[in-house]
Order: sequence, then C-alpha cells, then structure tokens
Amino acid sequence: WEFVDPAGDGQAVMTGSQLELSVAAGTSHDVWKTGNFAARVMQAAADEDFEIEVKFESAVSERFQLQGLLVEEDAANFLRFDFYHDGTSTRLFAASFSGGSPSVKKNVSIGSVGAPLYMRVSRQGDQWTQRYSLDGVNWLTGAVFSRSLVVTAVGVFAGNAGGSSAPAHTAVVDYFFNTASPIIPEDGTDLYTVTVNVTGSGSVNKNP
Repeated sequence: WEFVDPAGDGQAVMTGSQLELSVAAGTSHDVWKTGNFAARVMQAAADEDFEIEVKFESAVSERFQLQGLLVEEDAANFLRFDFYHDGTSTRLFAASFSGGSPSVKKNVSIGSVGAPLYMRVSRQGDQWTQRYSLDGVNWLTGAVFSRSLVVTAVGVFAGNAGGSSAPAHTAVVDYFFNTASPIIPEDGTDLYTVTVNVTGSGSVNKNP
C-alpha cells in the first residue's frame, strides 16, 4: 500500500484494527476538475475483472465530507465512487475521469444515514457497477456504466470540498478487500495456540 497526500496535510493512521484517513479543515481535498487532492491509500492492481468491497465505520455528516473508492489508470484517467454529504443528506456518487475531465455517472441521496457504510465496485470488461449497503447484507445498486480503463491501482480515499469552509474529515476504514478473497472475520482471529511451561520463577503476560 502507498499513502498519497497531495495537499501535504493529510494523515493515515493504523489503529491496529482500522485505518484512519484524515484531511484538515479549511482547504479542499476534492476529486474534481482541478485534480485529485484527496488523501488516499492505493495498491497496485491487475488489469482484470474484479469486485472490491470497503466498510467505513465513519459517517459523512457535514457538507462536502467525502469518502470512497478510487480505481486508477493514471492521474488523469480514473474512476471515483463515494459517499458525500450535501448539507442535508448523504449522497451516493460516481464519476469517470478522462484526461482529467469528469463525467458524473450517479449522484443520488440515500437519506440521513450514519455509519457503517459499505460499498462494492465490480468490473466485468468495460462494465462497472457500484453497490452500497447499510448493513453489509442487503445491497442496492448505484451506478452502472461502461468505461474502458487500463487498471493499475485501486484504493480508498478521504476528502472534502468548499475551500476555506471545507470541513475536516476522518474516514475510518474497517476493511478493504477483493470479494474473491475476503477477510473472514475482517477483524482477525487467533490462528495459533501457544502453551507456556514455567520452570523456576517468572511469569508470562499476554498483551493484548
């Protein structure tokens, strides 16, 4: 994974079970016509069919807070799939960028919802499908569109918009995986048992 921080004021913190991806208030970290200034973590990806899923343990609750997924060919050609707040409700959004110019594929209110927020993005050839869920069980379809893209990287991002009035935002990512190789359970489990036999004095403490 690579942390990308175009504005130079973002943070990526691993808590031990989650990723906290933060952007500061007062500056836009938008993904739009002017470029991609969102704080993000990206991973190299093969140019093949796939489905990726992310679970956010954070809501978008202030106007123009953003969090979502990116699928990249390069800096000017990529796809954006996210949740953002419009000042009244959370919206599901998708856009395709070609030569840096965006084309909106979906922009719809999903109501006043909190965390968690789940998203899936699947690719079959040139066909892209965005789905979302509020419980990780029941999925609703968002954007469906066609776009030729030579995929080189995928990842998650946190952002904001609004210039000097842009709100701070921390996207809390519980997990991100390819659904063909899911992490079950996503918070891990003990795989090994360690038996300790004490000879003489002393003790062994487990932490955690």
